[in-house]
Amino acid sequence: MNDIDYDKLVCYFVISCKKNEHLHKNFTNKNEFIIVGDESIDEKYKLIDNKLILKVNDGYLGLPQKVILAYEAFIKMKEFDQYTNVYKIDDDCKIFKKISKEFYDFIYHHHYSGAVCNWVVFPNSGKREWHLKYKHDEKEFWADRKYNGHYVPWLRGSNYTLSRTLINKINRIWHYDNLDLLGKTEVFEDLTIGKVCFFLNIHLSVFPKDLKPVKDEFEI
Repeated sequence: MNDIDYDKLVCYFVISCKKNEHLHKNFTNKNEFIIVGDESIDEKYKLIDNKLILKVNDGYLGLPQKVILAYEAFIKMKEFDQYTNVYKIDDDCKIFKKISKEFYDFIYHHHYSGAVCNWVVFPNSGKREWHLKYKHDEKEFWADRKYNGHYVPWLRGSNYTLSRTLINKINRIWHYDNLDLLGKTEVFEDLTIGKVCFFLNIHLSVFPKDLKPVKDEFEI
C-alpha cells in the first residue's frame, strides 16, 4: 500500500478568477485544477488543460455558485473519475508536499475535513457585512445587502477537503438548476458548504497536526 501515489486519488480545486491569471502558473501538476467563471460559455462547465471553466459569474459575489458548480463538475465529468476527494484551496495558497498515506487515510474517513474550524453561530457572531468591503456591480443581489442568515461551524475555505460521497449529497441540494436561488440565499461560499453539511448531519473534522500538504495565506 505504501507505493500508492495518493496525489492520483485527490485533486486540488484552486478557486480563482480570470483577473488572477498571473497566479495560475503556480499550479501545474496533473491533479491541480484552476477554477474560473465565464457566463458566456454554452456548456455548464468545460475543462481546457487544467482550467475548469464554469458558467457562472467570475466575481466575488459569484463564489457560492462557482464552488457548487465546480463540485457538480467533479461528480459529472469523466476527467475526475479517478479522484475520491477534492481538496479546495485558494489561488494564494501553496502546495508544498505530496499527499501522504496518513493524510489520505484521514480525509478518506472524514468526509468534511480541513485545517481550521470557524466556530461562530447565529445570532451572536459572524461578519455579516464582510462582502460589502468590496466594490460590486449595483445590479448584483448582494451588492448592498447584509447577510442575515444562520451561521454554523464551518471550515476555513482556503484549506479543506470533501469526499466524493459527500459531494454527491451536496449536489442533491445545490446544483446548476437552482443556482439563481443559491445566489439569493448565500453570499459566503465556505459557510454555504458548512450549512449543507450541518443539514446533512455530517460532522466536520480538523486535520491532524503536520499532515496537511497546503499552506494558506495565513501561513505563507
